Amino acid sequence: IASVTDAEVSPDGAHVAYIRSVPRDPYDDDDGPAWAELHVASANGLTRPFVTGEVNVSAVAWTPDGAAITYLAKRHDDEHKAVWIIPVDGGESRKLAGFETSISTYAMSPDGKRVAFLATAKAPEAEDKREDKGFRAKVVEEGLRPQQLWVASLEPDGPVDTDDAAAVPLEGSVSQVAWSPDGERLSVAIAPTPLIDDEYMKRKVQVVDLAGKVLARLDNPGKLGMVRWSPDGSRLALISAADLNDPSAGRLMVAPATGGALKPLLPDDFEGSVEQIEWKDADTIVYVVDQGTGAAVAEIGADGSGGAVLSASGGPIFNSLSLSDDGGVVALVADAPDHPEEL
Repeated sequence: IASVTDAEVSPDGAHVAYIRSVPRDPYDDDDGPAWAELHVASANGLTRPFVTGEVNVSAVAWTPDGAAITYLAKRHDDEHKAVWIIPVDGGESRKLAGFETSISTYAMSPDGKRVAFLATAKAPEAEDKREDKGFRAKVVEEGLRPQQLWVASLEPDGPVDTDDAAAVPLEGSVSQVAWSPDGERLSVAIAPTPLIDDEYMKRKVQVVDLAGKVLARLDNPGKLGMVRWSPDGSRLALISAADLNDPSAGRLMVAPATGGALKPLLPDDFEGSVEQIEWKDADTIVYVVDQGTGAAVAEIGADGSGGAVLSASGGPIFNSLSLSDDGGVVALVADAPDHPEEL
């Protein structure tokens, strides 16, 4: 049974890039996870395959001009996951950025000329030599390397490689990155260490410049979900736990991008868990919220006013959300008891 696992609408709302998960044939294929293919659907419902076959595509995104789609994958002779790009109007994929280890996530700058990505530094040579001699024991939570933030200028005719990327000096292990609309700042989520407890409970949102200077800190408590810049760059919306004892990140909050107190947008007694967020415009946030055994799509003003339900709970379960630049087109992934995840 094939299913859709991620969907990203183009800036103009005319197309939706999505990942199609295709299970392996247990009788003919080698053992392994489902293949993840890149497909593109148009507004009239027609869909075209872009990257298919024995591939594992992830982290699909549109270039700022909407002319191409970027994604993470190991292709051809890649040893590690790299950023690839494919034109929407036809053409082959080409590697956009590679690194000495696998890239875990990335973000294109608003002008499309730079890429920020997260990766761990390569293991020390002495460690590789020990492994070659048979010392391959894995000790739980020992020898972990933090994820670092790297920024590179993109080349029109060739891929960025390790030597072209500059590390942004930050203390801790970085797990999220996003450019501000002006392309001068980055929001990051940083844990003190790569230990699993720190990743779960101690990630904090910071705004930094490209030199690593911390411009703002948010004191979000406990678990952390998505973080999104407002279109005017003045605010950050985030999904956070209410406090350290909250079992999940499910509260919708907004804070100034210059730092300051987090403002919850939904009542303290609201019985629901916010799972996805996107800015519709500089003053409005669209969100997906789980309520009981259902899910709804709603919007609310960044000051907590003007709430409206766009799709009430009781239908399919929404688990992915993407908006066009003008907020007029919404792409979702949803499933129901009698239907797998669908665009």
